[in-house]
Amino acid sequence: MRTRDGKVNLAKGKQELVITFYENGGGAGLQVSVKAPGQDWTPLTSKMTKAQKLKPLGGLYLEAFNWNGKTLARMGNPTQQEWDGQKPIVSHPAMKKDVWYSNDNDFKREIPGFSKNDRYAMRWSGLFNAAKKGRYAFRTRSDDGSQLWVAGKMVVNNDGNHGMRTRTGNVDLAKGK
Repeated sequence: MRTRDGKVNLAKGKQELVITFYENGGGAGLQVSVKAPGQDWTPLTSKMTKAQKLKPLGGLYLEAFNWNGKTLARMGNPTQQEWDGQKPIVSHPAMKKDVWYSNDNDFKREIPGFSKNDRYAMRWSGLFNAAKKGRYAFRTRSDDGSQLWVAGKMVVNNDGNHGMRTRTGNVDLAKGK
């Protein structure tokens, strides 16, 4: 386990959130946490997020892809509509689930229509709702690579082939989505 920090200054208003992950082989897992100003770490819940195009629904837009063997850094900026020229094998406009998958079976059990064990990539995107203004810390724990982006800036980089490990980053946010 080791930690890397990152910082980004953001303007007031809605904050785009993108989380990426890939599984090469062996064990799998992705757990995303947030630490609001003056609070303790807590899992990133669907109540804290909203798919951008769906007003009443909580949760993030999920897309699953066949993994092409590239690290996330080589797949390009995941905040763009098309990610590495791939078409999703499964997508859900608003996953009303927390981004908390502890093993291979959690992905298959909790994502309708998804059944792969290895060699896949995923992207969750939408808006994060900052309950108040201040410095927010985000954390991903994953086996293999994961990244977390806020407003087009990478805040957490946990990329690469590895067993379960944790990376963190910080970002200043205004109150709101």
